[in-house]
Parts: sequence; structure tokens; C-alpha cells
Amino acid sequence: MENNNSVLLEMKNICKSFPGVKALDNVSLTVKRGTVHALMGENGAGKSTLMKLLVAALMPTEGSILVDGAPLNKVEGKLKASLGYLPQDFGLFDELTVTQFLDYMAALKGLRSPQAAIRDVIRAVNLEEKAGRLYFCLYRFHEWPDYTLFWIPIDFIEKISVPVRCIVREFIRRFIRHHGLNMVKETWYYELALEELRDWKNRDPDASPQEVRRNSLLAESYDNGKISKALKRMEGKPFCVRLEDKIRECRTEAKRERDLLGLVSEGLELITPDSPCLIQYYYDWAYEKEPDFPPIGLDTQIMLAYSNNDMLAENMESYFNSDCRETYTITPVTYMYLTPETDRLFRMDDYPERLSKWMQRFMQHIAGSF
Repeated sequence: MENNNSVLLEMKNICKSFPGVKALDNVSLTVKRGTVHALMGENGAGKSTLMKLLVAALMPTEGSILVDGAPLNKVEGKLKASLGYLPQDFGLFDELTVTQFLDYMAALKGLRSPQAAIRDVIRAVNLEEKAGRLYFCLYRFHEWPDYTLFWIPIDFIEKISVPVRCIVREFIRRFIRHHGLNMVKETWYYELALEELRDWKNRDPDASPQEVRRNSLLAESYDNGKISKALKRMEGKPFCVRLEDKIRECRTEAKRERDLLGLVSEGLELITPDSPCLIQYYYDWAYEKEPDFPPIGLDTQIMLAYSNNDMLAENMESYFNSDCRETYTITPVTYMYLTPETDRLFRMDDYPERLSKWMQRFMQHIAGSF
């Protein structure tokens, strides 16, 4: 005797008629758990009609459909919650936008105030709105060191020999320009750190008068003194011409300077006219319109600094570390918005990986040798 508990789906004497045609005539079918079925037939045999009946997209003219022994119309909601169905034709309305279509489907499902549900659906499938149009965005993260600051200093340049100074200054100037990087004074961390230096006596009651004065002078230098002028000069005219030739012709006895010139030569290969700009890889995958804590952008993680060892830099790094506990950092991402007009493949390069590895070696050499 057959075990009825093994029967998942049963169709009994199903008929389905449309005006002028009978698509299904007295069809019966039993589907057991754990089995796989293929429905075959010529065009017009009624395959699509049968599938639509099984998923309650249509109701039969005659006959009954049982799911786990219960009439389909009684368990329709439960069935659809666990059922996957990919029709041959989607039946979308060309005159509706994606958002309008979702609103239409929400109305059919009886959802009241569906705006929140629509936003959840759009977010779940990674749709984004740009200029009033929804796009599907493909993206992939590049390998990038977590919570790492590449604040490129210039104070060390005074410690190297004169022939090498112009070369290094010009390289850093070009590097900053190529990637469109900010200088340290253009971040809000700077304003907080500068105010802390000026108010050091109240922030550290145990500080000596010499320490208070030293921090006050440092703040003044950053604000409108020697340091400010040194940073501003990096945005100005070139320090030398024919940089590549200067590197080849430069002779220095100090190994640390020869190693530095080698790193500069490698760095030049990363900022050729055909090289990408790092900001091209800026993509906030978890974008919120009004976040409690905005993410830390690439333009904050990579900047032109004066020093990585003075008190202002230490204060700024402290603010950065504090923010890292509250939010996330933006790391390089290759992304592409897809539309019906998209006619190219999604491809990634390895530029951010090569750039980060070079910057790590460059920064380590500066910190360890100068």
C-alpha cells in the first residue's frame, strides 16, 4: 500500500480553459518528496499553463490541487514562501520603472505603506539610484591593508643630501597631483588636533610650561608658519624637470638614499599618464544617506603630511583610531553599473594591490632610515 505521507503534490482531473481553447484536459499528477520531474511537450501542449497552476499563478477551471494534502488555495502563502519559480517570460511592464513596478506588486500583495519594503528589496539586490534611475552595481573588493594610514611626510627630506632632495620633493608632488590627494590640513581631524595643541594646558594639567609652549608653537607653524608654507609649496610649480633623467644621473654614497631613489623609480611607474587614479576605486558599498558615523574615506587614509611623528600627527591618528571603532573604512573597489545598454564585461585590475604594497615599502623605508 502506498504511503500517503510521501506525497507532496497531487493534481486531480485538472482542466483549464481559456476563451476559444482548452489548454489542459483532465490532467492528474502525483509528485513524491525527494523526486525530480521534467515536464516535456510540444509548443502549445500546456506546459506553461500547468506550471502556473502549480504555483497558484492561475486557478484551474475544474479539478483540485493538493499540497501536503491541503487545497492549494488554503496554503498558497506558505507555498510561495518556500517556492522558487523562474518563468520563461517575466511579464514586466515596459512603461513602469523598477520602483513603480515594485510598488505595483506590493499593492497586489496587499502591503500597506510599502516604501520601506521596496527600499529593503532594492538594497538586497544591490540596486542603486543615480540621476533618478535604478542601476544594478557589480563590485568586488581589492586586497588592501586594514586600518592603515598612508600619510606621506615631507619633513624627512631635510635629512637627505641636496642632490636627492629636489628629486624626492618633485616625486611626492607628482604623486599627490596624480591621485588628487588632500594635504593634512584639509581634513577635519586636523582642526580637532590643532585645537588640542592650542589648548594643551587645559587638556593636560600635568604638562610642563615647556611642553605647552612647544605644542603652541607647533600649532602656529601648522596654521600659518614654516610647516604651512612647506605643505603649500608641494602644490606649486615643479622642483625640477626631467625627473627620470635626474634619478638616473644622481649619485649618492649613502645606501639609504640609493634605496630611496630606487623606490622613487618604482613609484614613478605607478603614476604614468596611463595609470589609474586611486579615487577611481572609491565606492561606498554600505552607503547610507544620513549615517550616524560616516565612513573613513580613502582621501583621509592617504594624504600629504608634514610629519608622522609630531604631536599633531599623533593626535590625528588618535581620532582616526577612535573613528575606526564606530564606523568602517573605505577600501578600493572595482565597480560597474549595469543597465540594459551595458556592452562590456566586468573586469578587475591589480593596481590598488600594487600601489598599497609599494606605499608600505616606501613608508617603512622613510620611518626606518630617516
